[in-house]
Amino acid sequence: MSTAWSTPALVLRRWNVGESALIVKLLTPTEGLLSARVPGAKSPTASLHFLSNPLTLAEVHIVPSRRGHMVQIVQATTLGSFSTLQESLPRLQAAALVLEIVEGASTEGLANPVLFLLTLDTLRQLELTPPEHLDLVLLAFVWQVLDGLGAAPVLTRCIRTDSTEAGDFVVPLAAEGGFACAAAAQSFPPGARVPIDVLHLLHRLADELAKHESLPPDFHAPLPLVHQTLAVMLHFVQHAIHADLKTARPWMLHAASVSRP
Repeated sequence: MSTAWSTPALVLRRWNVGESALIVKLLTPTEGLLSARVPGAKSPTASLHFLSNPLTLAEVHIVPSRRGHMVQIVQATTLGSFSTLQESLPRLQAAALVLEIVEGASTEGLANPVLFLLTLDTLRQLELTPPEHLDLVLLAFVWQVLDGLGAAPVLTRCIRTDSTEAGDFVVPLAAEGGFACAAAAQSFPPGARVPIDVLHLLHRLADELAKHESLPPDFHAPLPLVHQTLAVMLHFVQHAIHADLKTARPWMLHAASVSRP
């Protein structure tokens, strides 16, 4: 853009630049990802210092750079923050995962208002949801992100044989976009298998999210199953965004330690 403009924005990350400036990575509804320089914001007394905090939601006023490179934020008004997520380690870990997924699923300069609103709604749910149910919020978020990318896994048939008979276990194959049924998965090591209940949970979740924008309050599943299913879906996310999720390690490591045929 050649003129100044304003947009709501969520701070995803920030870097220090020189003695006083910051660079922030923002998620916006109209520009997708946006990297912007914030002059003088490093100082704790600066009026824009609040933009140094990830999870801050603000209305930012942006002007083109005089050098024709990175745009600059010259004014901002806070619209709130999700600071309460930082008061609990499980909530903070969940929020960090959301921010990393969103950054990987977004594109610089490509509007995605649906993802922007989904992200804000998910962060609000993470603030309000009991800690033991955070994984279910994340699972719904991950499914909706994959669905928005056109990368939700096939659930209705074996990705190798087209059979609709799954068996007692399945093997998630992120690179192939679905699951191999038991009959087609004999060559896979036992550690690659997950219970058929993972597939059943995803069926239920997908059906509910097709009807509603979020899961209903009475949607429940055993917590270990939710955790394991989330770990499986994070592999699909990594394949879809072509990047490893550093913040996903706690879920993946735990799931790997308990996953058995």
